[in-house]
Amino acid sequence: MSSQHRPLRNVSAKWDEVLLVCRKCSRKVHGGFGKDGDKRLEKALKSALKSQGRYKVVPVSCLDICPKNAVCLVQASAPSTVHLVPPGTPMEEIVGRLAPLPEKARVRRGKAPRQQAPDSSALPSG
Repeated sequence: MSSQHRPLRNVSAKWDEVLLVCRKCSRKVHGGFGKDGDKRLEKALKSALKSQGRYKVVPVSCLDICPKNAVCLVQASAPSTVHLVPPGTPMEEIVGRLAPLPEKARVRRGKAPRQQAPDSSALPSG
């Protein structure tokens, strides 16, 4: 049986920014975010960012920073900065700390079109 490789392809993402939230920190803090202070940071961010642009909030395994009484948040476009967010921090302050999206990203809505990768023959051989 021969194994045939499927071609590499690209698909446009439905978001312009990715936020990584430490799942382990979130479990230790037990919520404390959102309007009523009863949500985990991931859920509160998703709610707060719905109208702010195309963000993707992703829970990730431990980031190995492990602050006391705070949740680690990393913005994919600025990976050298880790935000330590204590419970009770107003969502406006958290969203304000994140780099603003480009203006064209705020305007786009809806599904992103699929894009095919270039022919494998067009790829440089190495």
